[in-house]
Amino acid sequence: MSTEENKNLVRQNTEDFNACGGDPAKIRIAYEKHIGPGYINHTLLRGDMNREQRIQYVLMMMPAMPDLSYTVEDMVAEGDKVVTRYTARFTHKGTFLGIPASGKQIVAKGVEINRIEGGKIVESWDFLDYMGLMTQLGAIPARPTGK
Repeated sequence: MSTEENKNLVRQNTEDFNACGGDPAKIRIAYEKHIGPGYINHTLLRGDMNREQRIQYVLMMMPAMPDLSYTVEDMVAEGDKVVTRYTARFTHKGTFLGIPASGKQIVAKGVEINRIEGGKIVESWDFLDYMGLMTQLGAIPARPTGK
């Protein structure tokens, strides 16, 4: 696949996830459509997950953030890799990472690198700003401002 086709695949994956509206069946269909069966997801928080583990993790999180959506801010591709800078938005409506629901609107930034093979995403590295996320959730005090 060309780099443009790879970028389109990642973009379509994001659009399809956003269209799921938190519906578990639709989330599974979207993942299986774009993500290969041998997929591995590398994350700082959860470690490595295969496709089914990733699906189960997302489904477990959805009650805490049922309106989760992603906006692609930038995308760069070379060879079989696509790098995406994204913004995730959600309302904190349930316990997430041990933090009870706050009702807050959360905006988190991140970067994801996807490796494409055979028209599917087969490997991802996700770098979410967990410090910013945890600060917004109230689990970490905000940095003091001033001098």
